[in-house]
Order: sequence, then C-alpha cells, then structure tokens
Amino acid sequence: MSRVYVFSLVLVFSLGSSGLGQDAPSAPPSLPTQTAPRAEQPPATQPADKKQPGTKESNARPPLRQEHVIYVPFKNLRDVFEREDSSIVLPYAQFLEMWNRLIQPDQQPIKPPVNGVITRADYVGSVRGELVHLDATLDVEVLSAEWARLPVQFGDAAIGSARTEDGAVLLRGVGEGRYELLVRGQGKHQIKLGLVTGVKSAAEGRSFTVQCPAVGVSNLELEIPEKDLAVHVTPRRTSELRSVPKDATRVRAVLGSTKQFTVSWQPKSGGSDKAAGLANVTDTIAVDVGDGVVHTHAVFDYQILRGSLGELIVEVPSDQRLLDVQAPGLRDWQTEAAGDRQRVKVRLHAPATETVRLELHTETPISEQAFQVGDVRAVGVARESGTLAVRIAEDVGLEHIVRESITRIDAADAPSSLRKPNSTFYKFFTPDHKLLVVASQLKPRIVVGSHLSVLLDKARLTTRGEFRYQVSRSGIFALTFRLPAGFQVDEVRTESMERFEVASAAGAQILTVYFTKKLLGDLTVTVTASQSRDKPAGELTLPLLEPLNVTREEGLVAVIAPESLEVKTDVAQLRAARAATPAELTAKGFRPQPPGGSTLAAAFSFVTRPVSIVQTITERPRRMFAFVGTVANVKEDVVQVTTTFRYQIQFAGTDTFRIAVPAVVSAGRSADTPGSSGDAPGPSRDGSDWSWEPPGPPVSFSKGAVHSHGPGG
Repeated sequence: MSRVYVFSLVLVFSLGSSGLGQDAPSAPPSLPTQTAPRAEQPPATQPADKKQPGTKESNARPPLRQEHVIYVPFKNLRDVFEREDSSIVLPYAQFLEMWNRLIQPDQQPIKPPVNGVITRADYVGSVRGELVHLDATLDVEVLSAEWARLPVQFGDAAIGSARTEDGAVLLRGVGEGRYELLVRGQGKHQIKLGLVTGVKSAAEGRSFTVQCPAVGVSNLELEIPEKDLAVHVTPRRTSELRSVPKDATRVRAVLGSTKQFTVSWQPKSGGSDKAAGLANVTDTIAVDVGDGVVHTHAVFDYQILRGSLGELIVEVPSDQRLLDVQAPGLRDWQTEAAGDRQRVKVRLHAPATETVRLELHTETPISEQAFQVGDVRAVGVARESGTLAVRIAEDVGLEHIVRESITRIDAADAPSSLRKPNSTFYKFFTPDHKLLVVASQLKPRIVVGSHLSVLLDKARLTTRGEFRYQVSRSGIFALTFRLPAGFQVDEVRTESMERFEVASAAGAQILTVYFTKKLLGDLTVTVTASQSRDKPAGELTLPLLEPLNVTREEGLVAVIAPESLEVKTDVAQLRAARAATPAELTAKGFRPQPPGGSTLAAAFSFVTRPVSIVQTITERPRRMFAFVGTVANVKEDVVQVTTTFRYQIQFAGTDTFRIAVPAVVSAGRSADTPGSSGDAPGPSRDGSDWSWEPPGPPVSFSKGAVHSHGPGG
C-alpha cells in the first residue's frame, strides 16, 4: 500500500509541473478486479485562491477546481510511463489557464507619464493695508504608488503656513521663491498654503503680482476694503465684480492656465480726489517749424516734493490747437480760457506721490509776422526749468529776433531725445522766458547733371537729354525745360510723372513735367525730341535741351553721326563749352550708345548757360573696294572665263557698276548680279566696257559674276 501512495505523489507532481498533455482516450482502460483505495492528496503548493492574512488583493482570480481523485495503475506502471503515447488527465479549466499562459504571456503594466499632477488651484484672500493675504488650496493627484515630486513657485509671495488633512503631502523649499510638494500614496490629496505678498502703489493705481504653478483649473476670489473700484485681473478668462455691504469690493475671476496673475485697482472715474502737494517741474520742449505749421511737443516731468498730485495744470497760447494729452493713469482732461491763454487740467485715477510725466502736443499755422515758440508752462509748481529745441524744415528759413531769459546751448548739452538735424537748442530756468522768431519759405535748391546727345542723320535730327537732379531745401511738383524750335517731343520718362505739356515761347518751346507728389532728393528725367532735316550737309548749331530754374548745372554733350558724314567743330564759334574726350565722358558716368553704322563724332562739356556749339557737316566721298576672282575653263575650241567681283562700298551707295572686258571675249558674255534677271550688261561705245544698274536703291556692298566665251587657241 505504501508503494501506491508513492506513485500517487509522483503523478501529482507531474500534473502540477507539466504544461502539456495528451487527450484521454475515449474508452478508459478497465480497472483490475481489485480496485485500489482512493487517495486524497493535498496540493503540493498553496492554492491561488487562499489569501495570506493581513494582505489586500482587489483583483484576485476565481479559484480553479482541483482534481483530488487520481487513478493510478498498479500493474505495469513502468511500462506506462515509458510509452510516448501515454495520456494525462487534467481539468479543462486548468488546461485553458496553462494554454493561455503559453500563448499570451503577462504584459508589463503601463506606467503613467508623470507621477503626479496638480489638478486645481483656488486662491481666496483679501487686501489688508499694504499686504495681501491669500489662502491657496492645491488639489494633487498621484498616479503611482511611488513618491511624487511636484515643483511649485510663488515668486515674491511668502508662504506663512502649510496644512494637509491626510499628512501625505510635504512642502520642501529648494530656492528663492521655489518649493517642492512631496506626495506619498496613490490617489487624491489636498494641501492648503497661506501666502502673503505686498501691494505696490503707483500713479495709475495699486496692484500686486503673484507667481503660481500652471494648473488646468485656477480660480481667484479677492476682497478689497474699498468701494467703487475699477479692478483689472490679468490674465482673466471671466470675472465678476461686485460691492459688498461693508464698504468693500469683491472680485471673482477664472484665471485658466497661467504662471502668474496680476490684480490692479483704482477709483472709478468721477470719484473724489483728495490729493494735493508741491512739485518741481523739468520741461523738455521740441518745436518743429515746417509744412506750414508750428508743432510743439512738450514733456513735463514732475518731481513731487510734498504730498501727492491728483491734478496737473498747464497753460498754452490760446491760438494753439491741442492735439493730444498723455499721462500715466490719465482719467480725463479739459480746457478752459484763462485770459489770452488756455488752461489744460489733467486728472489722474490715483494721486501721484513721487514722480509723474505729462505730455502735450499742440499745433498752430505759421504766421507771417514774428511769433513766440515754446510758450507752454506748468501752473502751481514750486520751480520750473527746462530745455527748448527749435527745428526747421529744409524749405523754411528762421530768424531769431527776440530772446529773453533763455540761453543758447550746444547740442551735446541737450537731452538725447531733442538731438535732431537742423535744430537750435536753448536752456531756461524760469517759465517767463521768451523766444520770438520770423519764418520764411525757402526756394528749392536744384543741382542737375545734364547728359545730352545729338544724333545726326541725313534725313532726321534727334536730340536727347538725361537730367540727373538733386533737389534740396524744398520739394518740387514740376520741372521745366527749353526745347529747340520746331522739335517734336518723342518721349518723356521719369518716376512719379503725372503728365507733361509743351507750350510755345519766344523762339523756343517750354516743356513742363508734372509729378503726382512733392519730390525731394535725387530724381532722373529723360527727354527725347526730333525733327526732319532738309539738307544733309552744312553748318549746324547743335539743338541742346536746357533745364530751367536750376541753381547749378554741369553738362556733357555727345555728337553721334553715321560714318558717311564728316563732322568738324568750328572752334571759333564755341561758346561756354570745351572739347572733351570719350574717356572723360565715361569717367563721369556718360556712356552714349551709337546705333549701328554710327560712331561718336565729337564730345563737349560745359558748366554754364547759354551754350552754343556749331558743327560743320560734309558728306564723305564714296570709297569702293573690289575683290576679283577669275576661273578659266579651256575647252577644245573655246575658252570659258568666269570672273567674280566682290565690291565693298563705303560712305555712299552707288547705282552703277562698270567692268572692262577684252573685246575678243565679248561676243558670248553674260552676267549674274544680285537681284538681276540675268540680262547681260550693256556695252560701251568701244565695246570693251560693260555696265549695269542693280535694281532698288544704291548699294554699299555687292557681289556679281561675269561669264564670257571666246575662241580657243
């Protein structure tokens, strides 16, 4: 019997450690006559469904049914174990569990991206004198069983207390205004912090700023012990402002995700101001004279000596129009007459206690008579001094005729904001200073470089001018030019041109070019005009374009003529001009482009008007070159001669060609010429010269062939 139990233990161990088994046969083997007693074998290991005392397991699997009755053969046991096709019987549920473990191994649990997160922050507090007390409630959720470290910072706000209900949250300081929340245990936790920060006071009101952790949900609730306030929360998604019965103002705001928030407040417009005080003022006055107006930009820097200022008062001349008033914490401003001046009263939201700056912009037309500049002053101050800068436009002349209680200074002693070109600087130490000036309109200063070209042709004369202007002092709306009589304007090119007009004048024509805007600076205008010619040769006074109403002019002249015309300069008739070389033209940026068959015949330069240049033009005599090629073909009874003539004709074309041919071969002559029909040239009287006239106009280059036959031998 003991051997049976030993075999039972071996089989049970095999069933617990084996992962695979064969299916049981459909017909179990017959049991022996004497059946072995049933043996109940306790499991070798502790069942999975049995829990240790004191432990928690929320996701325990349901227990598997265990087979406790095992049938063990008692005959030929060794033979059974040695057979490869032996079968093992085990419960189906246990088989499925073993199978799933084989094909679907257990996956590692997914770790959260962070150990913990602050899900909500609520800030509730009140303003108490110069301090703000806030109770910050932070909701924290830890996503793992490990310690979570959450960095937070509150900037200048000090933490006065830290409380937590479950004791799982610790506060640790790591630097200036920086902390860490150490949280233990998976789940939700909460910590309450007591924050204290200071209130800042300025001319535009009171405010405080608190740095905070960026949280998905952030809310603020604040009570200020003043009523009728204008409260601004930054950032602010939504807000609610209301007054409570105990003379206080309560604001609620949804902050959203932000790293800091700012709360500022000041009395609403229309409230009472009790501020009063004494101050010194430093003026910085910039006066611009130009474009028909006098523009004044005055800056008053108040240094408060005693008390506070809730209202600023200045005076300006009554004929000046007030354009703009600027001041920090500006509530409103208004003007009222004060004798021959106007008084400007500026009210602030909150009284200024240290410094405040006021800026005024005024404008008035330029008077033809003497007028005073920089005549603005503060009212009700202990002492006033400052700097005055007077700047004029390029088209304005300014004369300083009266100067009282004011001193001229160098630009280096003036504030950097006033250092602009064409400025004059003054220093004053009393508001009763006086500076009278007289303004006059300056005429434009126009300097022009003229590049003139005259193109000669047998049938037409063209004059062209490229004028490079430099306009200063004052802008221009139009330019005028003098054209030679009888010339027709072909083209006018320039930027910003609106139109051009040609009007007749005494012995000439006036071309006026109008622009779409007032131009100042560099400008280029190109004018082209032409007329027909009656005679190709003779004396010719060059038709030069002339810019009018210019201060100074420097000019270059290029004469371009075809190679068939010879151009000579009559030095005795040159007036205000001198001969120039092509290199001199190139050095000054003038590069005339002669057309094909033409060349630069002469060049001149001048610096004053009027200019007179007389040219003598003659036609060059015809020059002809002939290249002759002869081929003789000797046959039995005849000699065939082919002669080719290549003509190069210069300066003037021709309409007749003459060729001398021996009389002995003239009997069988023929000729091939360009454009001819193959007719033979006509003989001369003695029969030895041939001549023909090519069809069409005279040619300057031609090719022809002459064929002749003569008796052989």
